[in-house]
Amino acid sequence: MLLGCRGARAWLGAACWLVVAACGSRSGIELEQGPVESAPGAPHHANPPAADAGEPPRDAAPPILDAGVDADAGVDAAACSAPSPDEPQDGAPAPLLHYPLDGDARNTGTLGSHYDGIASSVSYGPGKIGGAATVGFPSWLSLPETAAVLQGAGALTIAMWIEPSLSGLSFPIIDCRSFDEGFHTYHGVAQDRSLTTCYGTGHPASGPGGCQSFELPAGDWHHLLYRYPSRGASVEVYVDDELVAVLEASSGFEMFGSTVNDIWLGNAHEGSGFGPAQHRIDDLRVYDRVLDPRQQCEWIIGGRFCEGRCVLP
Repeated sequence: MLLGCRGARAWLGAACWLVVAACGSRSGIELEQGPVESAPGAPHHANPPAADAGEPPRDAAPPILDAGVDADAGVDAAACSAPSPDEPQDGAPAPLLHYPLDGDARNTGTLGSHYDGIASSVSYGPGKIGGAATVGFPSWLSLPETAAVLQGAGALTIAMWIEPSLSGLSFPIIDCRSFDEGFHTYHGVAQDRSLTTCYGTGHPASGPGGCQSFELPAGDWHHLLYRYPSRGASVEVYVDDELVAVLEASSGFEMFGSTVNDIWLGNAHEGSGFGPAQHRIDDLRVYDRVLDPRQQCEWIIGGRFCEGRCVLP
């Protein structure tokens, strides 16, 4: 309105300045209120996406705040700035399994070296946090005996940074799927920015399970997280801390039951027809719990929780 006044004719000047004076007490714009935090074990975001097999979710969550939010918009720009990816998080729980992938496949989590990974033709290079591994058959990582960890946990969070290749069909980025339990996530044949996660039998006609596809936002590195609040529950899938898919539970179906497989990165336990595209993976973590939105953002992702949203590192 002030700009309009400056371009007005002189005889309107007095009227314009009266309008400015009347409105001048308001500055900036109001931000939409972020999602209310849910109790532990409850879905992380309201309005979860539709669970139709093979379709990307339609209820997109509000966008993640950019690091340089305008302070005049009601947000402290310093408080909402992006932290360093390796900034320490005081009070954060230690993961059971933690694979930094800084040149090797060692487990630095609380379960120790018994769960060190086995690398097959894997190359290492710069990652999101230190180093990263490039996988995609024939380059892949096997994490022996991790099936027992998945089977024994009452709740799970599985998280990792990925730089996926979107140029063609790939072997799974992550896979713990048996014929009727577990899940895997891969890039399909379409030349787009979507990933697909199949779980259980992969199709309702064959038994419990299905497939969900979801779009990746712009950018190279993304944070991929699976949230499993309790035995027999649905699994929520997050990309960059936004809910993108729900792997629906059904009666008698257990995602991480007695037949679930060990975690593989870049190879498939079940299925065929995968392709040669490769992905970079960094900082894989497995926790025996789920966390509230602030903790998930800051302790697992390494971001900064601000105005109800996660500012990524």
